[in-house]
Amino acid sequence: MAVDGQLDGFRTPGGHIRIVAESIEALREPRRPQVRSVCDASPVLQNRRERLEELTLEAQEHRARRELEKLRREDQVETDRLEAEAQAREDEAVQRQAEIELERERLELERAQQKARQEREQSEEREKREAKQALGAFHCRWQMKASEAVSAYEYRWLSATQRKEVVGGLEAEVEKRQPTDEPRMGTILARSLEA
Repeated sequence: MAVDGQLDGFRTPGGHIRIVAESIEALREPRRPQVRSVCDASPVLQNRRERLEELTLEAQEHRARRELEKLRREDQVETDRLEAEAQAREDEAVQRQAEIELERERLELERAQQKARQEREQSEEREKREAKQALGAFHCRWQMKASEAVSAYEYRWLSATQRKEVVGGLEAEVEKRQPTDEPRMGTILARSLEA
């Protein structure tokens, strides 16, 4: 009825229609047929409406800025987290590589030590063999010299049994000696023969 002009009213800045009380009174009393149409809001109300819209826009802009800042902070936190994870992975890879390198060096050292140990054992074995051969050659040589000394002309007066005993005694004396006794062996055999 207000839009059709049957009641007096005006629009608020929010767009609502306000009815003037006198126009309702006039509608009750048919003697006043004069009705005004709905008019626009007053300039004061219009200014208030514009200020309200401006404040609303400022508040929305402020909220949008806060949301944008929040999103930027969250994005920065996520970027920092991803960078930290990447750095942790890189550090872990470097540490793994260092551990692998250390293990490789340890294995090489163990192999080198094993090889040195084997070479030392082979060398000791060879030295033992050579020492045993040298000892055998030494004993054989001096036992032959002892036999030759007993068989010499000056000991022909001994019986075969006595010669055997003397040779056995000389052989026992030779068996007790080492190759280091080589320079004294002639003297040792001569003393043994005299005894």
